[in-house]
Amino acid sequence: MGWIEVAALAEILASLGVIGSLILVALQLRHNTVIMQNSTYQNRASLIGDWARPLAENSELYSIYRRGLKDDTQLTAEERGRFDLILLQNYKSIEAVHQQMRSGGLSKDIWKQNMTMLGVTIGMPGGRASWERHKEVFLEDFKAEIEVYFPKMSAED
Repeated sequence: MGWIEVAALAEILASLGVIGSLILVALQLRHNTVIMQNSTYQNRASLIGDWARPLAENSELYSIYRRGLKDDTQLTAEERGRFDLILLQNYKSIEAVHQQMRSGGLSKDIWKQNMTMLGVTIGMPGGRASWERHKEVFLEDFKAEIEVYFPKMSAED
């Protein structure tokens, strides 16, 4: 075997090594993507739990939440403040999930589930009023997404 054949064989082996390395990198990326998506999903579940836990543990707070959703004008100033804080935490959690979806860490199907859950609050008169009072603290793309899913309600709604 001459030097030309040895060089050709070395080139073939090097090419196979590169191909093998690329396959390994692709497998690692796929595995890391699954880990990232699972972590994002767990984070989403934790955000929901962190938001709902105080409502489940405190009947007074839950009462404020339920009454506020129906008609927040019937709440005292202190109750409305607590109501707004409850919803602000909810909206901020969903904004975080929205950013995860936009960066590719969460599927659009899971995002749609979040919008369905958000409809429970923002679809109610008091929930929408709270959103309108505080929407300026949210990112523009998130506000636009909310307006697409939940257009402003007219007086007849």
